[in-house]
Order: sequence, then structure tokens, then C-alpha cells
Amino acid sequence: MGRCRLDVAYGGHNEVPRAKGIKYPFALTGSTTLRASCKMKVLTLMLLCVILGATMAARCIRDNSNGEPGCKTKEEIEQGVWRHNYDPTRYWECTKLNERAVLRSCQDQAFHPTQLDCVDWDDWEWEPVCAPLTRPDP
Repeated sequence: MGRCRLDVAYGGHNEVPRAKGIKYPFALTGSTTLRASCKMKVLTLMLLCVILGATMAARCIRDNSNGEPGCKTKEEIEQGVWRHNYDPTRYWECTKLNERAVLRSCQDQAFHPTQLDCVDWDDWEWEPVCAPLTRPDP
């Protein structure tokens, strides 16, 4: 993979204009251009950053409900448990596809939304609430 090089043109001169006593000028004058192959690399990198950002943002959509999942997707069944958004001692469990989630409680502990398990209160920390993948039918 070749390196991207910034080509700087100074009105036909081959070297950077310098004032006496200044070793490296702070501002470059003239036009700067990137080669076509570098432009594609930069555009590809920018596109990947936008896609990654959109994917990360899409993963967590703010949720103001109690967090009950609909248990309508394979991913919800595979994950199995989901936080209760109002009560940190409770969580939802998806046991079967297309059946309502079961509300469970942690005994003297809190449900950690990242570890997906009951933990001691010293190990629990609040995290932003995210909507489940699907919602239960009304």
C-alpha cells in the first residue's frame, strides 16, 4: 500500500519559500493538492467513520419505557435478559420466541445492564437506557 503524499505547489518554485532567520514557516502559501489515489483513501476512511458512527448510534436508542422486550427476534432470545429501565433490581427475561418477557428480580443485588447479570451494589453503575430490539404487543 503506497503512502499518501501532499503535493504543495508554490507558483513554479521547487522549494518552500523561507524568510531569513525562520527555519520552518508557520503558514504555507500556494495551493495544496492530494493525488487521486490518496483522495480515494481519505474518502474511504471518512465513509467508514460515518458508517461506524451511525452503527454505534443506532445500537442504543433512548428509551422512556420500562424496557420490556417483545421477544420477537432471535437476537432477543439469544441475549435472554434485558434491564428494567425503572428498577435496577429487576430485569426482563425472554424465554420463548413471540411470548411475553418474564419479569425477574435480583435478590439483594442490582441487575448490571452490560454484564447482563445480578451484581453486588458496589459493582453496579448506572448506564443510559436503550430500547429493546422489539416491543411487546399491546
